[in-house]
Amino acid sequence: GSMSLSLLERLADMPSVIGMKFTGKDHDQLGYLIGRYGDKLNFYSGSDEMALSGISLGAKGVIGTFYNLMPELYVGIWEMIQRGQLQQATRLQKIATEIILECLKYDFISAIHTMMDWVGVSAGNSRKPFRKYTHEDLQPLYQKLLDIYRRWDAQEVVFLKNMANRSQG
Repeated sequence: GSMSLSLLERLADMPSVIGMKFTGKDHDQLGYLIGRYGDKLNFYSGSDEMALSGISLGAKGVIGTFYNLMPELYVGIWEMIQRGQLQQATRLQKIATEIILECLKYDFISAIHTMMDWVGVSAGNSRKPFRKYTHEDLQPLYQKLLDIYRRWDAQEVVFLKNMANRSQG
């Protein structure tokens, strides 16, 4: 489960703590912690589907799984927020969230290993008890991701663009 706010505050008050990865989806707490402790601690947003919120609240960065698959999308979110382009950043976050929600229909840790192969990065196999997907196992996901790419015209998401180019060739 999640840590209570009082526990997070106690941790933040410890002199040896210099930062926290906040993976919760209750970003009201993240905003509070950044407001109260942000001058002495670095806070990182750890929920990939909440990157926009975390960065907007003042997180110093993001830490998560899907950043490996589509780093350019999250760099885009970061840069757009810094430039005050909230509408464009929101569009990218919506694309990311759709991708993530599709992946979460599977054993996503194992799916990510196979998806990294799709972008030319060998991530090896998942350890037990996670399953090992074949490319055929993930064909329905592959098609859903292509649908997301087309619906959003998501040219800026390199792995989706590469998938679309391969499926046409």
